[in-house]
Amino acid sequence: MRNFAFLFLIVITVFAYSCKKEDKNTSVDYQYGVKMTSDYANVQHLLINLSSSYFKVIYDSVLFEDGHNTIDQAYVVYNTDSLYQLTITYPEWGNDDGYGNWRQGQLRFKADSGFFNTDYPVEVFFAEFNMDKDTIRASSYKYSYLSETDGVSTFNLKVIDGSRSFEDTTGVINFNADFNIKVDLSAYSTYQTPYNLYFSGSINGNCRAENNFSAQLLEDVIYDLNCNWMKQGLVDIVFDGVDYTGTINYSDPELCENWYKLSINEISFPSKIIKPKWSK
Repeated sequence: MRNFAFLFLIVITVFAYSCKKEDKNTSVDYQYGVKMTSDYANVQHLLINLSSSYFKVIYDSVLFEDGHNTIDQAYVVYNTDSLYQLTITYPEWGNDDGYGNWRQGQLRFKADSGFFNTDYPVEVFFAEFNMDKDTIRASSYKYSYLSETDGVSTFNLKVIDGSRSFEDTTGVINFNADFNIKVDLSAYSTYQTPYNLYFSGSINGNCRAENNFSAQLLEDVIYDLNCNWMKQGLVDIVFDGVDYTGTINYSDPELCENWYKLSINEISFPSKIIKPKWSK
């Protein structure tokens, strides 16, 4: 009788272990993709925000007539005789750029052949530059002018070995980017001024958890230069180490919202583009 009870106990134990193991193998960790998407969106926001300032500056008529101007709460200087023909300077203690982003340091632009020469890109250098106190760097950061058709100018932005180091010690996002940017020039101004920016292309890199991601913009992401957030667009994102992929939609272009929706296996994960620091 004791042998039978012992044998029964072994069978029950093996059965329970088998069920537990099967449950573990069939579960899907969607939070893995959710966290990586958050870091992708953070980088996308950074590059779009910096591009907004760049296009406001190079289309500013006052700057090129007077040699200086204040744009996005920064002191901007244009000097053809300088090593860097254009500089955008924020105070050491920082300044709000008008969109809720706190900037410090300087952006320097090497544009020996101007800003609209198809043969020579404009090189960007970060001099102790911080965005929201996070340190921004890149081995190579270049804007190339491509063409203009019917009031729309097209540029390319290429970033190699870019990084954002978080001051709250949560880590570093490393990234590469290759965007084509269509600049819609406003028909409501005497001068050509940027109205909407349309982004297509890709970003790849590794997030703060050191996992790799790759994002492809399937439909243009819009930035209207009056709102801090990306709008519309459709993005396909691939995560290293899992079998699923995700798609991302930003908010309606008529709205200005710190929001996007990640969809994985028909499950929606709405989230903020930029989250409060120190939150988990």
